[in-house]
Amino acid sequence: MKPPKSWSILEDEKQKSRILVQMDSRYVLLDAKTKQAFEMSASQIRAHGKNYESADPADSEKPLPSEDWDMRDIGPAERIQARLTTNNILLDVELPHPLNLRIP
Repeated sequence: MKPPKSWSILEDEKQKSRILVQMDSRYVLLDAKTKQAFEMSASQIRAHGKNYESADPADSEKPLPSEDWDMRDIGPAERIQARLTTNNILLDVELPHPLNLRIP
């Protein structure tokens, strides 16, 4: 399988454990809290800059087969890993922590 020509990551505005991975024209929602992945269509997503909104896919979609879930803090970022078993795709996403710019 060839790597995607374009990709991006969008964060859920309300649930930080959910991220949307766009790979070319394919959208995969990773829910690290429930350890589930869902394929989504572009019509189900409303992007707002680096964030997005969508209906809860657990209500209407069947999860993609996945395994090897891991979510951990790796210092400057939060790392989410999951393997989509149907295509044997390992998703490894690192989300930087927001900068704390408060002056003491």
